[in-house]
Amino acid sequence: MPTATSNVKATVAILGGTGNLGYYISKIFLTEYRWAFPTVRLTTRDASSAKAQELIELGAELHPFDGSLDTSLAGVDVVVNTLSSSPTPEFKTGLLHAVVRHGVKVYFPSEFGGYDVTQNLFPGYEHPEWVKKGDLAIETHAIMDGKVKVVRLDNGGFLTWMVGPGRMFNWDAETNVVVLALDPATAATVPAKIRVAGNIHDFEEIREIVSRVQGIPKDEIICKDLTAAKEALKKKPSSTVFDYVKLFSGEGAMDFTDNDNELVNPGQSLWKWKTVEEEFRGL
Repeated sequence: MPTATSNVKATVAILGGTGNLGYYISKIFLTEYRWAFPTVRLTTRDASSAKAQELIELGAELHPFDGSLDTSLAGVDVVVNTLSSSPTPEFKTGLLHAVVRHGVKVYFPSEFGGYDVTQNLFPGYEHPEWVKKGDLAIETHAIMDGKVKVVRLDNGGFLTWMVGPGRMFNWDAETNVVVLALDPATAATVPAKIRVAGNIHDFEEIREIVSRVQGIPKDEIICKDLTAAKEALKKKPSSTVFDYVKLFSGEGAMDFTDNDNELVNPGQSLWKWKTVEEEFRGL
């Protein structure tokens, strides 16, 4: 468990540090984990944005997204990639080589919407985001294996995006893993792939929660036919990733019963995982 008594003192670079995902990760590094990361470096497309200015006030060091990677990564120990798949293939390859060139110790690849990278349930009609991520995962390991510790952090569905708008997910898990991966006393315990999910329910349990919280009779909450939904998507693939995520969940491919929660938050001693029912009650 990472604590303020750890010997870790490192520099972290968060790519896309003011974005939808990166902003919250950046805040955790700049506040609760500043004792371990005296230098928090962010790349951003807009240093004048409200989020960027807030993070500067917290002590962030901002670098332009389209600036020199060598400048952004010089002296960095950890790189957390929160970028989507939108950057060009040339940028992605250049980033991987720059990480190796600058002797970065730990690299977290972007898993922003990466549910289907290793398990393709939509052969021939995959979402383009996952195709790109699958190709990038292969390239990442080809370039970095034996040179940089690559840690893939997979998570269950963000409650923020699943059941309510404008909400916030707890990003401590990513930060805890960074500390564990850097500390010589715990680095060997950090696997190359980590799975975290604060609360696990199947569809029937979720239906019971919705019925209880919203006061809707259970028989009025209908689960659509999964086979028919997959056929419809196959005939007309969607550009919306959540059209795939819903089916991915229905297939049971987002079952995070087997997880690494205890590695990043032993006995919920660092924070309390927010439950699905708590999220629904807060809507």
